[in-house]
This record gives sequence, structure tokens and C-alpha cells, in this order.
Amino acid sequence: MDDRTRDVLARLIGRRNPAPSVLLEVERLGASGVDAICELLRQGALSPRQQDRALQGLAHAAKHAGPREQRLVLELALERTAAQDISLRSRAAHMAVSTVNILVRRRDPTMGDEPHEADVRERVATAVREALRLGLHSSSNKIVQDFLSHAHR
Repeated sequence: MDDRTRDVLARLIGRRNPAPSVLLEVERLGASGVDAICELLRQGALSPRQQDRALQGLAHAAKHAGPREQRLVLELALERTAAQDISLRSRAAHMAVSTVNILVRRRDPTMGDEPHEADVRERVATAVREALRLGLHSSSNKIVQDFLSHAHR
């Protein structure tokens, strides 16, 4: 990770609410930002609040990225849907739903054939159902419930 990326990510995870200008800088990092944030999250040294900010940044960095990056976002979000911290769990559930919908809408070739797509959607449904059972913030609660009500159509 280069110094510029390290600086941007430090400003992202070091604040309770990152400024829009910081989120734009994270977005501009693109695929390299996705990789750097994934590395940070996988190190396991971030507090729940920092993980929440890292997931927020991950969504911005992956905004214009390809299917590989979207799949990374999905995996990291799914890993956190049962987190004890409600803010982290809510963001993770919201991101899992949003990301699987992006992958399906784009008909990502890594999703493969229809049964594989159904498997991925079912994995997300199972994870967010558990997150819902544990409790989510109201905005994420609605998004998850909407997804679950359409998950088997």
C-alpha cells in the first residue's frame, strides 16, 4: 500500500463520520483501494467502528470497479453480518444485499449460470436473515426485509 492510499484510509477509518471529500478520495482509489481496504479488514486489528468505516469506504472504492472487486465486497460484508456491533452488522447486511443486487443486475460472468446465482442469493439471504434476527438499524432493516421478500422470486 502506497503512502497516499495509507493516508486516505487513515482519514477514512479515523473519523466517526468521514467528510464527503474523503469518501470521494476513497472512490478515486478504485480497485487498488478495494484491495487496500480488504487488506486492512483481513488483518483483524480494527475496532467495530473502524470496520464500519472501512466497509463504508469499500462501497465507495468499489463503486466503479469490476466483478472481482464486487465479489470481494460481498465476501467481506457477509463475514460481518453477524457482528455483535449493530452499526457494523447493519452496514454489512445492507452492503451484502446491495452488492448481490449489483452483481445480478450486471449479470457478472463470475456468477456463472443461474443455479450459481441462486446459490449466492441464498447465501446472502441466510446471512441477512440472521442479521435481521440479531437486530439492525431501521434503514438497513427495511432494505433487508425487502430483499428477503423478493429473494425467492
